[in-house]
Amino acid sequence: EDLKDRNIVERINFVKEKIINQREGSAQNEVFTLDIVEYLEANEATKSYLDPKFEESYKYPTRSFVFFPLKNYSCYTDYDVLQWAENDDQQCSFRLMIPKGIQEPKEAELFMFGRSCAEIKWDETILLTDEIRNLDGCIVDCRYVDQRWMFVKQRFDRNIPNGKRALEGKLHALKHPVSRDLLLATLENYARFH
Repeated sequence: EDLKDRNIVERINFVKEKIINQREGSAQNEVFTLDIVEYLEANEATKSYLDPKFEESYKYPTRSFVFFPLKNYSCYTDYDVLQWAENDDQQCSFRLMIPKGIQEPKEAELFMFGRSCAEIKWDETILLTDEIRNLDGCIVDCRYVDQRWMFVKQRFDRNIPNGKRALEGKLHALKHPVSRDLLLATLENYARFH
């Protein structure tokens, strides 16, 4: 069923009805489960979800929120969607490539997804350690720490790296972090005027 023209509440209800509720009996035997936290208005949700009582009752740590517009949501690139991550734990996915033709390379190149569905080289490199020497051509997650990319883990669930826009957005979030207090204050101001 095509959900492109439905708002976020209708999409969540569809997933609950057609997927989650259908799997209730068999979910105990599955490797993973799918949970949906109730959809609330942004200012109500953040206060509720950041409340220590909610965090204690919920089985996963509350590390991030995704804010969707109630109306006119687009399933492609949607500039009205905001993802907030606590402590700005921004991991970026790259394709790691060890340069060919160099006898003992000290650094590996990082590739991102670019225009025309081609992978292009990112401007920076990563120190080639024993840990990543065998990951040539693999998708890896990296963190940007002290002006350098640091290897976090290999990604087995992805076959393409992050795109340029996603990488730039994550780096922007690192340079301009949004704390819990700032997020709450912004949502309170929004609620006051709407």
